[in-house]
Amino acid sequence: MRLFIFYFAFTGFLISQENLSELNTQKWVDSVYNSLSLEEKIGQLFINWVSPEQSDYDQIEKLVVEQKIGGLIFSIGDPFSHVEWMNKFQSKAKTPLLIAMDAEWGPAMRLDNVFAYPWNMTLGAIQDNKIVQDISKRIAEQNKLLGIHYNFSPVVDVNSNPINPIIGNRSFGEDPENVYQKAKAYIEGHDEVGIITSLKHFPGHGDTSIDSHNTLPEIKSNLKRLNEIELYPFKKLINDNIVSSIMSAHILYPSLDKKYPSSISKKIVKNLLKEKLGFSGIIVTDAFDNVELGMVTLYLNDSAIISSKDAPYEYTWITTDYAEDEQHTIWAKAEDAAGNLTQTNPIRVLIDNLDNINPTGTLIFPYTGQTISGEITIIVEANDNEEVAFVNVYIDGDTVATLTESPYTFNWDTSVEVDAESS
Repeated sequence: MRLFIFYFAFTGFLISQENLSELNTQKWVDSVYNSLSLEEKIGQLFINWVSPEQSDYDQIEKLVVEQKIGGLIFSIGDPFSHVEWMNKFQSKAKTPLLIAMDAEWGPAMRLDNVFAYPWNMTLGAIQDNKIVQDISKRIAEQNKLLGIHYNFSPVVDVNSNPINPIIGNRSFGEDPENVYQKAKAYIEGHDEVGIITSLKHFPGHGDTSIDSHNTLPEIKSNLKRLNEIELYPFKKLINDNIVSSIMSAHILYPSLDKKYPSSISKKIVKNLLKEKLGFSGIIVTDAFDNVELGMVTLYLNDSAIISSKDAPYEYTWITTDYAEDEQHTIWAKAEDAAGNLTQTNPIRVLIDNLDNINPTGTLIFPYTGQTISGEITIIVEANDNEEVAFVNVYIDGDTVATLTESPYTFNWDTSVEVDAESS
């Protein structure tokens, strides 16, 4: 289940009051907000991920009716199922729900059978920013037709790392000034239609080489670079006074906060964004969809060889009797704080120092909040001179990698269910 958390109540944005004066609108907002209990006000700070194809309808209905959450971010489905579910949930909500979507190039980013507009990198190559604004207006019109109030877009991350697996084409490009200009046009297009936008991912996700939805990236840039590259579009757009919302990233910035990721960092959210940069709009986190681990147990074949409660759950495996074609199974069982088995995603396997088929291997499990489990099988193949020819890596019996060069590093990005009975 994915949760997005707002840092203050947003009920003032929940419905459109086009036919009322600003004063009457404020009166309506105040009357609704003042009618809520403290528990209901807290519920308004949460927005939950929902997919007509993947979510449990009854579970989402319970969140809307009983927990009185503030909104829903819709995803995987089609326009018909989206509208059907949205209308049902709106009809059951005490306070009108804020409907959101990641619709960077339009609702087609999440829904089937919808016209898709160009990705940001294409928009970034357009010389005339008015064209970008017009495209953004069309995207906003699609959102409005689908009952979407809040578009988690545009991405203003500067694409400074060519191997970034999650930003890439979603960025307007590698030039901070061009990113700023295109994002400004994008916001203005949505403003014409009355759709809220949200800059993301503060303070910048462009210089990462891993996906922050799966593990915790760390950007070691100094303050000078952060100000010149990552923070540049955010600062200029805030100064233009056109930013309604900003989404914080799950990224560690040691130069800003050595302990906490930006999404839960007081130093970054409060001290930097709100106080130093002067932003007073809506602040929303990126998705919280990981479960905090209580215990990780690592097994070699059928024997438990280590248990740990401390991230990064690192274990070094040394064997001196690894014969040709011999098979060893490495797997990990992860439990949450209550002792329940969890799911996996991902595990990184590093095999190095392969000498006469005697490997030293290290399994590195990501930060607390990541769930891991499953089975990895590694078979070393030797040539006629009893030297390592290649290393095969299997997940649940299927070959997923053949490694031919030292240090034989393999990144596992496959989610695997844990079988509670067999584990």
